[in-house]
Amino acid sequence: MGLISKNIYRTLQGYNLTKFDGPIHRDRGFDKNNAQLSEAKNTLYQLIGDDQVVWLEQYHPKLFDIHIDCYIHEILVDQRDIIAIIDTFIWNHLIGNSRYIPEKAHEVLRDTLAFSEVEDDFDIVQLEDRYLAENLPPKNQLWSKVVKPDISDDTDQILTQFPLRYSQFLSITRVTKKMVTK
Repeated sequence: MGLISKNIYRTLQGYNLTKFDGPIHRDRGFDKNNAQLSEAKNTLYQLIGDDQVVWLEQYHPKLFDIHIDCYIHEILVDQRDIIAIIDTFIWNHLIGNSRYIPEKAHEVLRDTLAFSEVEDDFDIVQLEDRYLAENLPPKNQLWSKVVKPDISDDTDQILTQFPLRYSQFLSITRVTKKMVTK
């Protein structure tokens, strides 16, 4: 899995977006049994003024058994369809992933330890704590930082309007058991 070329994003949905004409019912999504995530999404949708959106990311979605018979859509995104750009680092902390650090930053932390004489779990936790203290805004500022003006990191996600008006579907793949067990 790697970064998808510029302007190409993916989304995992329970339906084929090219055949579904909405509206999107938030109580039927993958997060329906996660109260904290649902509440955070509702707050975000109030912040951006729209809940008929599709979440897209630059990486291939991680697949689990619950995703069998769902659809991966690869989309060439037109800027005119973008409603918001989401800082994934901030978003993860808003939804309760208090130890989340972007993978590339975490690799740098691990590499730092590789060059030191002492390398144990305590050391990595200390480095993580320092990273979080230096990079995470205060909790009372998270909501004001979650929406970004532009894409500046390969972990940034985008929310597009639904239905898409200007973007182009490049491929639609139905998730199979074989894809999940790879």
